[in-house]
Amino acid sequence: MEKRTSINNHFLLGGLLLIPLGIFAYFNYDNLYFPFSLILGLLSLPYVLRIMDAPKLSFYGGLSLVALGVLLFYKSNSLYYFGLGFLCLWVLERSRGQLNWLPFFLLVVCSPVVGNVSYIWSFPIRLRLSEWATQALQFIGMDVVAEGNVIWMNGQSFSVDPACMGLNMLITSLVIALIVFAYFEHKTNQSFRFWEICLGLLFMLFLAIVGNFTRLLALIIFHILPEHPLHDGIGMMSLLFYAIVPFYFLVNFYSKKRKKEIAIPKNSSIYLFSNKSIFYGCYGILLSLLIMTGFQFRNQTNILAPKLSLSSFQNYQQSTAKDGVLKLENDSAIIHIKPPVQIFQGSHDPRFCWQGSGYTFQSIKREIVNKRSIYTAILQNGEDQLYTAWWLDNGTHQTIEEWEWRWQVAKGAAGYYLINITTENRAELIQLLKDKRWNNWL
Repeated sequence: MEKRTSINNHFLLGGLLLIPLGIFAYFNYDNLYFPFSLILGLLSLPYVLRIMDAPKLSFYGGLSLVALGVLLFYKSNSLYYFGLGFLCLWVLERSRGQLNWLPFFLLVVCSPVVGNVSYIWSFPIRLRLSEWATQALQFIGMDVVAEGNVIWMNGQSFSVDPACMGLNMLITSLVIALIVFAYFEHKTNQSFRFWEICLGLLFMLFLAIVGNFTRLLALIIFHILPEHPLHDGIGMMSLLFYAIVPFYFLVNFYSKKRKKEIAIPKNSSIYLFSNKSIFYGCYGILLSLLIMTGFQFRNQTNILAPKLSLSSFQNYQQSTAKDGVLKLENDSAIIHIKPPVQIFQGSHDPRFCWQGSGYTFQSIKREIVNKRSIYTAILQNGEDQLYTAWWLDNGTHQTIEEWEWRWQVAKGAAGYYLINITTENRAELIQLLKDKRWNNWL
């Protein structure tokens, strides 16, 4: 009888988790994306999840309520993801018992917002790595030149970009760090504290950057091009020897020195909910919010086009997409003007948008044209090559820094439009960037 009750409780728990997962997949399937780091995170979840104590009042329900509540007013894929994730962790805590901190960090590390930060906001780090690698190689007498995130040697280019960071090294290394933490939790029957995991992840991030730096040096010194079989192998070996192995020994050393005062009970049975009516009532509210906020991802509503001073752009054909992106196009150029977003939302970065059309970014670098800081890059799709540039502008201030425009908006500045200009050759691009019409377009 007791065995049958346990089986029924397992099926009940599985159903309570599958229902919100199914709702999330139904409403947000267009944004579902499974990079290697997310797959690794899903596979490692049963291992990193540990029960610390009997079921208690869980703060995950409140976090889910906040995330989904904000979604009633603002659209955000990241908030929808966190609303689902915190809901599932809340169900686990109310049914199995108080969880360790590792599932929380795994949810954050595998989130879309961390992926965006790794891809877009880490670009200054990639530029710095290119500079350091060039300086190191020049110091030992090698003839190399850095152009943005690309290093040139003997006519060959070597780039520091997300696609070449050892299986997306930054995020993957953080997931592996959590697996290492979980290993020592199993081994010592102890649970790591919140601040200990934070410090550990920061250290692993540093090790991953060091590993990518050494990987870049190895690729250039040994002249290993992207099509070479060792290209990915060098990335994985760098991740292993310069990040994972040192981190393992550090956590091992720390585990032996730390005070052993947070023991994890070995009882893994599923508890009955202490108050079923309250639990199912809260579960129903969160599930309803998940459905209500999900419709905004299925029903694409038209966003009004920005009212801009574009009378001087009469030689361009104008059109507006449902998401409010204004497109100006003629025979020589395409200009996208993308509306402002909230400070907690992802911007319409060209490095994402052009990928959807099959283009890859090459030779990304910062430039100053007409006293304006901009990003420039080459778009490549087979033999098709385009030249593109972009920056953010609110009419009184221009920037290319993600942190800067968000901070300015948080202080009360007007929203920033993202301007992306694309041409078939660089001369036309520079000419358009110097056009005086951009001084009073807004």
